[in-house]
Amino acid sequence: MPRSFRFLFRLRSTVRRFATSAALLSTLVATLAVASDAFAQGPPRPKQPTQIGGRPAGRADVRPIPSDRYYRGVRHIEEGDFAKAALFYQEELQNAVRIGTDQWLDSLCYYAMLGESLYQAGELDEALKNFNAALALSLQYPKWLSRVTYASGVSTVPKSASPWGASRRVVPLGVFPPKATIVVGDKITQDRLKKGGAMMEQRAVSIDAAEIIRCTMLATRRRGEILGPLAPFDPRSEEILNLYAKRSVSPNHWSITWLDVLFGIALVQNGRYDDARRVLGEALLMGGQYDHQFTGAALYELGNLYLLAEKPREAAECYYEASISAFQYGDRLLVEEALRRYANARRAVARGGSDPVLRNAYLWAKSHKQLALQQTSFGLEVAEDFFDAGQTKAAVSALGALNATMKATTGRGLRTSRAADRWNYLQALLHSADGAVAAGDASLKLVVEGVRARSTWALQ
Repeated sequence: MPRSFRFLFRLRSTVRRFATSAALLSTLVATLAVASDAFAQGPPRPKQPTQIGGRPAGRADVRPIPSDRYYRGVRHIEEGDFAKAALFYQEELQNAVRIGTDQWLDSLCYYAMLGESLYQAGELDEALKNFNAALALSLQYPKWLSRVTYASGVSTVPKSASPWGASRRVVPLGVFPPKATIVVGDKITQDRLKKGGAMMEQRAVSIDAAEIIRCTMLATRRRGEILGPLAPFDPRSEEILNLYAKRSVSPNHWSITWLDVLFGIALVQNGRYDDARRVLGEALLMGGQYDHQFTGAALYELGNLYLLAEKPREAAECYYEASISAFQYGDRLLVEEALRRYANARRAVARGGSDPVLRNAYLWAKSHKQLALQQTSFGLEVAEDFFDAGQTKAAVSALGALNATMKATTGRGLRTSRAADRWNYLQALLHSADGAVAAGDASLKLVVEGVRARSTWALQ
């Protein structure tokens, strides 16, 4: 794993001192400046990249953006093997494309998903370092989307039900072109020749524009989540917001809706909740007609905003719809997060009873053995429903089955992740309900130890 992101530890200690002494405000500001510098610098550059133009280093041809094998890493995360996923994306960075000596857009995806691997494992300081590196590349290439050419236009199909329920939003799904290209290199003109320096031949490279946007959204959202109340005071947050506000494509092009969602997420990070609610609400439908790849991301953020406004019923509805939209477009990581938030919002409305949404989601994940992350997450929600309904035997049985699932990834992910903290918490509840106070206290001790190591509050 890469070295510790040291400025975060200075940030954490500064915030704790700030809680007891307002005189240290200037120290907090100085620490945020350090965070901003670290954002701009990013992690050490990987060696032996694939270059565009000139003689390739290690490869004869430019890879697609991101690489064909990139998507395997997402599967490692879903399998609960976060360590393997982190190593995989580190390797992708080693083979990333460069333009001259500069990293290119594919590295944005690799950094974002390396950050997500570390985030899922609870290594939040290192996760933040990689999310920052991804966003630094977004700032470096602000107009890349305007240079993308798509093989076809957009069509629509009716929306089908998910395994855990049907959508209550009666709108079609947009079907987007699977192939796109982006032109890189220099157009040889007299002005360019006079400018001098290294030049490269222009060529069209295959690009998954939607995946780059997804990773940019993920990095923006996770950064805001990890920094928490500090995010609006970091000058880099405003720089990100200003970039996303500009929209690098024509107002008439369908992809502008993607950028609207991205702008809405940046507004949330900057604490501008009313503006975010308006922008995200308008970005739910592309052209006001159909869902798109990031309808789920917009609904998820709206759910978060409703929770902040103490409206759990509306939040639960947004999370539910976000899970369905994410499922339709194949984002199973967002499915997991949306349904977990749905469960929390639903309990804020009323506890007790078994929720068919969570039960059906668990059965779906269980039928796909590779979805250990989703199976564990939904199973924990079902176990808590059993406990709330007074069905302690069923809850004990559910936790036993989940323990076996998590143990299968021992040393690699789930058993040392925040899912394990949740498992220990439910185990403590069951011990206490059974009168086993000492065993309950032992489980709670494990919860506290896990939260100290893996909670975002430890860095805020």
